[in-house]
Amino acid sequence: MSDRISLVVAVPVDDALPPDVQGVGLRRLALDRMKEIATVDENTLRYKGFSESASISTGADVRSVWQMNQIAFRFIADGEAKEGVIGPVTHDDKETRVWTSVAVNRNEYAR
Repeated sequence: MSDRISLVVAVPVDDALPPDVQGVGLRRLALDRMKEIATVDENTLRYKGFSESASISTGADVRSVWQMNQIAFRFIADGEAKEGVIGPVTHDDKETRVWTSVAVNRNEYAR
């Protein structure tokens, strides 16, 4: 498994939970999104932190999590990208206000 899979997820702020606890609770969502574009080793999935004031750029769209009352979390994992994956895959659910973007950072020298 040579590729690094990275995911950013923005969810509504939950004032009842500390942000780190909320981030760890999103581990299953992160794994499911990563498995859409890669074969992921579940044991390598790591929660890397959060931001309450990030501006996330996805090409044409820039979203400010602070203005949308959201919090952004970052996850990484090792895996093998599936055939045909050439860019990030973004999901934006307007009802639940959950936004995710997963991308593959290919390791060209590991093959």
